[in-house]
Amino acid sequence: MCKFVKALVEIKCPKDNPGGTDISVEERNLLSVAYKNVVGSKRASWRTLSGGVEEIGPDQEALIGTYKQAVEVELETICQQVLSLLQDYLIPAVEKSGASETQIFYLKMCGDYYRYLAEFRPTSDYSSKAKEYYTKAMTIADEHLTPTHPTRLGLALNF
Repeated sequence: MCKFVKALVEIKCPKDNPGGTDISVEERNLLSVAYKNVVGSKRASWRTLSGGVEEIGPDQEALIGTYKQAVEVELETICQQVLSLLQDYLIPAVEKSGASETQIFYLKMCGDYYRYLAEFRPTSDYSSKAKEYYTKAMTIADEHLTPTHPTRLGLALNF
């Protein structure tokens, strides 16, 4: 599903037309759910592998380490893909339109995916990038959304 949503975004929000059309709310929700489901299962696998397995030998430990690295590569690839869609296509499409709720939603998604990356790449600057996007989203949310707006509440919970 991610492949199809990615193609949809690239068609509807071409890079050479920043500030052009945006995807619909239904399409936005499909984007969010598609990537969240894929990344969620990879994160769960990574946490299981990182949690340690009792009473294993060195052969199994090496195998688990190899598999954990493979999951990390897949997870980083997927996160970078959705971040590219957000930063290169979607955020530029809504910045000029003044659709503040949609912009906040996309900025929050960037913060979320940088936070996911920071979970298993703690020495990188992913944590600071997550904070940067959450802060930008919260600044806009404070100005444009009521304190009880679902997008603002979701942002507050993740920030």
